[in-house]
Amino acid sequence: MKLSDRIRLIISENGLKQKEFAQSIQVTESYISKLLRDESGVSHSTATLIEERYGYSAGWILDGKEPKMSRKGRNASLSPVQRRVIADIEQMDDKDLAAVKAFADSRPDADIVYGAWNFIGPDGEIQRAMKALPYSLNMHIWYGTYLASTALFLRRSTTIEEGFLLDERFHYDMDGEYYARLGRAGKKFVHYNRLLADFRWHGDNLSAPNIERRDMDAELKRQKQHGEDAAIKRIYGHSFSKHSCNNIMDGFMREAYRMKKAFLYLTTPWEK
Repeated sequence: MKLSDRIRLIISENGLKQKEFAQSIQVTESYISKLLRDESGVSHSTATLIEERYGYSAGWILDGKEPKMSRKGRNASLSPVQRRVIADIEQMDDKDLAAVKAFADSRPDADIVYGAWNFIGPDGEIQRAMKALPYSLNMHIWYGTYLASTALFLRRSTTIEEGFLLDERFHYDMDGEYYARLGRAGKKFVHYNRLLADFRWHGDNLSAPNIERRDMDAELKRQKQHGEDAAIKRIYGHSFSKHSCNNIMDGFMREAYRMKKAFLYLTTPWEK
């Protein structure tokens, strides 16, 4: 049985439409179409998400290895936050993990180590490689998140074990708020400019197609995303009493740090 047959069987046994299945695991319908035509493979992280959502063993999904059903059972469930994280993560090679560990061991002062990544489009294709730029808290606050969660590693003893956890009140920029809170707390970010992972754009990303849409659903979603971004600026950056003043400041600071980011991108060398 080919991968396409296994995916088709999962959809059929659960009485789903192709679109419903795609939405349930946070991928595009076109990506599922490619799987059904044997034009694309499935990542380990996506197989794990299907396992948690529907109960099919990740090993069976990937390679057809029995047992077909996971021991975790069909009732296993994840929170929306956990599903989003798993949907973003792409499995790293052992050599990349070893390189990150060696780098982290050489920088005992680092609380967070992050690397470069590939942007993966909704269709599963690589769009471009993104460098790991030196960390600037102000650039992070005023320009926006420029770190990929899939290529970022936390030193547990100085972050998680100190009570620094994700804020589940955020739905669109949860990682951005988390990194801003760590930065404001004085945690040290160290960049390792080597390609470490992929980061996939999914339905919750504020991508160019969403920006161009002009209907009520798209606009409400866009404003919710902007609202979370504004909250980060107000709490971790600066806030005026007048909303109009905040808008002017936000626009000016974003453009200023956009230029700084472009300069850093040109001057930051890749790791050899």
